[in-house]
Amino acid sequence: MRKGLKLGSFTVPVDVQRLRALRKAAGFPGRRAFAEELRRRGYAFNYNGVERGGQPSRGRTINRIKSETAEAVAEALGVEPDEAFPEYSAARAEMERHLTEDRYKPFTTLAERNVAIVDTMDAAKWTAWKYANVKCDGVPIGREEAVSCAYETLVEVADQAMKYGIPKGTTFPAYACVAIRNHIILNYHGYATSPKHKYSFCSLDVFSPEFIRGEYAPDPAELYILMEELEEQQNSGKSRP
Repeated sequence: MRKGLKLGSFTVPVDVQRLRALRKAAGFPGRRAFAEELRRRGYAFNYNGVERGGQPSRGRTINRIKSETAEAVAEALGVEPDEAFPEYSAARAEMERHLTEDRYKPFTTLAERNVAIVDTMDAAKWTAWKYANVKCDGVPIGREEAVSCAYETLVEVADQAMKYGIPKGTTFPAYACVAIRNHIILNYHGYATSPKHKYSFCSLDVFSPEFIRGEYAPDPAELYILMEELEEQQNSGKSRP
């Protein structure tokens, strides 16, 4: 399962010629009319990004879309997902295999989930405090905001753990704290187009030696990516020192 996808989701390759033929057969001669049909059904994604020719996205050999998008397109076309995207079932089976073989459920009932949440609240709070000095537009987010984000994330992670499980060899508190760390950083930095993005600037002060030595600091690969993104934003003038 590709990194960055939510649990239970997967991607499928797009055969543009096949999709175009199915769209026309369904009575939509142009992409604009079909995009309007998708919006009428309540879908907000950009269909032009689905049925597009030319070069695939950077780092990929072929254009791929999320399973939820594929399902919506197939529904609007009046066909099964496999007819529009022949590799859909194989990709779904691989996702389900991953969830079954590589993960386990730390709890299976609401009562057990609630106990786990309560037992992890102190660890969540301390993790949040480590990131209270993350600066957005030069102002630290503060402990109250960080803890609020941490508790919200803790509940979301517990719900996902009960439904999809967590990686084998990982405890729930450790898994939750890493998710809290990532959620805080993404909430207050993230990509400009991310639905979770709240602010336009995250200070490089967060990457102090003390921060890097912290128990839940990013691993070297994550740290490099985050610092590279921040440097690109500064160089392009999108962020303020």
